[in-house]
Amino acid sequence: MNHMYSIFAIPKLVRDTYILPYLSSKAAQKLVGKYDYAFLVHARSKEDFDRHFPPLKFISKKLYSRIISNFGPVLVSDIVGMSDSHGEQKKGLLIAVLATPEILYEKKEKMREKILLATQIAAKLGAKVIGLGALTASVTSRGKYLASRVNNIGITTGHAFTTVTVVNNLLYILSKSEIERKKLVVAIVGAAGSIGSACFRLLNRHGFKKFILIDKKIDLLNQLMSKQDNIIQLTDDVGVVENADIIITATNAPYAIIKSHMVKPGTIVLDDAQPSDMDISLEKRDDVLSVEAGITRLPGLNCNFNFGLLYRDDVFGCLGETILLTWHGHDGHYVIDDVSDQHLLEVEEMSKHVGFAQAEIRGFKRVYHDEEIGQVLKLLIQRHK
Repeated sequence: MNHMYSIFAIPKLVRDTYILPYLSSKAAQKLVGKYDYAFLVHARSKEDFDRHFPPLKFISKKLYSRIISNFGPVLVSDIVGMSDSHGEQKKGLLIAVLATPEILYEKKEKMREKILLATQIAAKLGAKVIGLGALTASVTSRGKYLASRVNNIGITTGHAFTTVTVVNNLLYILSKSEIERKKLVVAIVGAAGSIGSACFRLLNRHGFKKFILIDKKIDLLNQLMSKQDNIIQLTDDVGVVENADIIITATNAPYAIIKSHMVKPGTIVLDDAQPSDMDISLEKRDDVLSVEAGITRLPGLNCNFNFGLLYRDDVFGCLGETILLTWHGHDGHYVIDDVSDQHLLEVEEMSKHVGFAQAEIRGFKRVYHDEEIGQVLKLLIQRHK
C-alpha cells in the first residue's frame, strides 16, 4: 500500500469509528450498503498496519498500540462472486478489528468490546451471519462471549469447515502415495482446542490409528482425551513432534512454535494457525512439506482484499464456513464452543453443493508441485519399511 492509500483510508477510519456505530440500520445501509454476511479479521503484525498507514513505522510499538486500539472496527471490502442455493447473488463484508495478536491478548476486554461492536455493525448492515477469523474466535471464548450478547445475527467460529479443510488437504497429499494411514503417527498441537480435538475425531474416522496429542492445557487435555482410543501420548511438551510423521498445528499462540530442528525428514506439517505456527527456518527444508493447511478454493469468489494467499479465489476455511451457512440460509448461531460430529458431516455435505474445490498445496507463499510432494512422501515411506 502507498501513502495515497493511507490518505484515503483516514476518512474511512473516522467514519467507521465515530459515525457508523451511532446510525440507525436504515441510515447505515444507505451510507455504506446492505450485506448478507460478514467475516471478521485482524492484523497479523504491526507491519500490516504500516502498509496501510506508513507514518506508523516511525512511532514506538507501545505508542502505536495505544493509538490504534482506540479506532475501528473498520469496513475493509466487499466479498462478491457467491450465490445461495437458489442462485441469488449474496454480498459479504470484510470487517477488521484494528489489533495485532499481541494487542488482542494484552487488551482482551477492550478487544472483546470492539469485536462485539463489529458484530453489531454487521447486523445493522443486514448480515445474517458473521464468521470469526483468526484469533477473534479465541479471544471471544470460541464465540460464547458474542453469542450471549447478540440475538439478531448468527455467530460461527468457522472451526468445523476449517477442520474439514485441513483433513482434506492431508488426504489429498497422501493420495499421491500408497502408504497405509494406520501406520502413520499424527501429532496434533493444540489438541484440547476446538479445531485440534475435531481433527483428532475426523482423522480417526478416516483410518488414522496413532496419535500424539499436545496442549499446554494438559489437565484439560487429559480430561478430554484420556479415555480415547488410538492415543500414544498426551503431553504439554511440543518437542515430541519429532516422533511424528504428520504434525497438525491449531493453536492460538501469537508466535511460531514448530522449528526446523524439531522436524524429521519426510514429515508433513499442516499449519492452521493465524498467525502461523511454522517458523521461517522450515522454509529452507526440501525434505519436509510445510503446508498452509486451512485453505480451500471457491472459484469465482473475490474478497477484494489481499490476505497474502496465492490466488484471488483462495479461501480460509473459517470464511468458507460463513459462506456455506449463507448458501444454506442458516438461521441462528452455528459452531459456538466445540465442533460436533454433526457439524463436520453438515459442512462436508454443504461444501459439495456450493462448489468448493481443492486448493493447491502451498507453504511460505509457494506451491508444492507433485514432484516435490512425491520426494517427501518417498522419505516418509522409507521410514516405515
